[in-house]
Amino acid sequence: MSKETGLSMMQIRKNFGLERDEFGRFLGYAERTIRSYEEGSREISLDLAYKLTKDYPWSLEEFAEGNIPEIDLSRPDISEIPKSIDTVFPIFEDDSAHNTDFDAAYHWHTQFYKVIQEPKGSDKTDSFVYYEDMIECKNNYMRAMHDPSVRLYAVANFVSLVLIYASIIDSYSHQDDSLMTYTINRKANPNNEHFLSKESINNASKELHQKKIYGILHNYIDELSKHEQFSDLSSYYSALLYQMNLVDNNNSWIENVRESGIMLFQLSLSGNPYAKCTANILYGVYHNTP
Repeated sequence: MSKETGLSMMQIRKNFGLERDEFGRFLGYAERTIRSYEEGSREISLDLAYKLTKDYPWSLEEFAEGNIPEIDLSRPDISEIPKSIDTVFPIFEDDSAHNTDFDAAYHWHTQFYKVIQEPKGSDKTDSFVYYEDMIECKNNYMRAMHDPSVRLYAVANFVSLVLIYASIIDSYSHQDDSLMTYTINRKANPNNEHFLSKESINNASKELHQKKIYGILHNYIDELSKHEQFSDLSSYYSALLYQMNLVDNNNSWIENVRESGIMLFQLSLSGNPYAKCTANILYGVYHNTP
């Protein structure tokens, strides 16, 4: 049994394109332990076997028999990330849905993405990255929500804005290159220039980790789920809430990141276009799944 399950573990690791130390890191084991599992000198527990099979396109039986299929889930090319912020955190508009508040928020939001994707230094980015500007953008979206013709677009963009800000704050907080959030920031800003002021980072971090924001995001995402146009987006954003630890539960941050990886993995397999695009450009999604 050890030989078959060891072969299965090795194939799963290779499916994700991970080295033993990386695989061990996400499973919570030392590299030497992963090696002993793969070489068959150590029995894999039923709990670990279940963890390695329950959310993936192979069965526990295949795992026990050493018959894990070869599936390429390795890291995609991340060179496209600077061009893809609006794919990961999309912004929506409609020719027939406009008002003054929405247009002002949409304009700032798109300019903010340009700063992230093409950082030119603080002299050219200050007008877009102050915390107060982000708050004004959020407030404009919230005022725009009172207009039924733009409400869903304003709700979708509000969630997108909060999540991209959370992503950036997360990247400064954790500095972990396995994080989807840090990967975005690192590729968009390779010199690691903080295009947000320290005051902006501190203020945003305090707001984002108040439990009040969890409820707001949950309610808006739930509202989007009731409309066919935004149902896939709603499922995708629900997964990202775990990635950024913006959920009111008792799990650790790393547990929520892993949960997000599993959710995004499942969504991409089911054809969710947002999860699929993210999986294709951000190795952090599959990188966090094991």
